[in-house]
Amino acid sequence: MGGVSLTLSRAKTAFFSTAIQRVGKTACIRCADAEKYTDLASLDQPGVKVAVNPGGTNEAFDRANLKSATIVLVEDNNAVYQAVLDGTADAMISDLIEVELQVKLHEGQLCIANPDEPFNFEELGYAVPRDIVWKQFVDTWVHMQLGGGSWNQTLEKWLNYKWPSV
Repeated sequence: MGGVSLTLSRAKTAFFSTAIQRVGKTACIRCADAEKYTDLASLDQPGVKVAVNPGGTNEAFDRANLKSATIVLVEDNNAVYQAVLDGTADAMISDLIEVELQVKLHEGQLCIANPDEPFNFEELGYAVPRDIVWKQFVDTWVHMQLGGGSWNQTLEKWLNYKWPSV
């Protein structure tokens, strides 16, 4: 039930559904460092290492906003949070919903730096082909799911799913 970040560059080649969730970028950190890393400024310091999977909105955000921290590329998208767990990196910046899932999977080990204030404004939606009839159908479906509460129930189900550890 995930989505992708709505960006202008992506909108050049695809339509997007009505937004399904407001997220914003936030940092996943070790819980032991929760007092140390509380915002973007505390992460953007010499000696701080931020892990990122290359090629997406996370890397674009890091390169635009981190001038003093070291960006550590982790090629395997499934291992990027492991870099934070094992100390190879101090943080991983991603969409709030993704960080929330990792915090649930690694309770007591991983935490969110300031969960109530994401670093930017960002929404997720479904990328759909440039077919206006199909887009209208998807928008109507999203509207019904959000308005009737089904989307939140599905989201809760999958956030609480016992995902395998990678």
